[in-house]
Amino acid sequence: MQPTADSPKPTRSLWTDFLVALRNKFDSDYFPEGAATVRARPDRFEWSRCFPFIFLHAGCFAVIWTGWSWTAVGLAAALYVFRCLVDDDIPLNAGCLKPLKIVVPAGSMLNPSPPAAVVAGNVETSQHIVDALLAALGVMANSQGTMNNLTFGDAERQYYETICGGAGATATAAGASAVHTHMTNSRLTDPEILERRFPVRLDAFEVLRGSGGPGAQAGGDGARRRLTFLAPMQVALLSTRRQHAPQGVAGGGPARAGSQRLIEASGAVKELAGCFSIAVRPGDAIEIETPGGGGFGPAAGVRSV
Repeated sequence: MQPTADSPKPTRSLWTDFLVALRNKFDSDYFPEGAATVRARPDRFEWSRCFPFIFLHAGCFAVIWTGWSWTAVGLAAALYVFRCLVDDDIPLNAGCLKPLKIVVPAGSMLNPSPPAAVVAGNVETSQHIVDALLAALGVMANSQGTMNNLTFGDAERQYYETICGGAGATATAAGASAVHTHMTNSRLTDPEILERRFPVRLDAFEVLRGSGGPGAQAGGDGARRRLTFLAPMQVALLSTRRQHAPQGVAGGGPARAGSQRLIEASGAVKELAGCFSIAVRPGDAIEIETPGGGGFGPAAGVRSV
């Protein structure tokens, strides 16, 4: 569907004052030499028409846990950001992309070439794209930036859930706590149903107070979730924002990064990587603390540098 003459059009004022450039890093517990860095900056020549995606690491020739599915996910993330900025009730269709020029270099992390291995484009990479663009525009701090994909099961039973975290703050509002943001709005299984259908016990699910970034508008807090397993299971987590915390904008502070641990039946505690797959025994528990959201603007009494 093409835009009509009376379709709402973005105003140039939305784009002419871009002063913020963000380096939003992708986590990877599997690359000790460093994580790939995504850069998002407003285009210096066509301010009203460009959402460039520029990555320092052009090739993906290994397993990238925050990888890319297809370029369509990147287009959808850019369209989502653009739609959020338009203060009008416009139809959501391909015509919305007409004012935009989206550059996705061939061979980059968002448009890799075979034999690059990719995974989690929908659930992880999309979150980083949205956070990078919103922060580069200076309109919203980073949200948790991950869906905290938790799976467990055995030969007969399998379960998959995503876990909420903190939302980034804006100039006019603090971030919400323990919510899904941007690319996800999935709903968790009720505890009673979960415990009836699977050999697990939900020991804790609560807001992780103080994990949001400080600021004139504080970021939302993350969540803490702990499951005890009552039978042998294989458990896996795919997540990011473990090494690099969600960042604030306009002088706002970063949130607390996520973390996760195995609490064995004996009481021994072992910290785990953001992406893991382990076997658990009866009585073992997995505890996950999700990232908070970044703050917006300097907190009271803090001078912006």
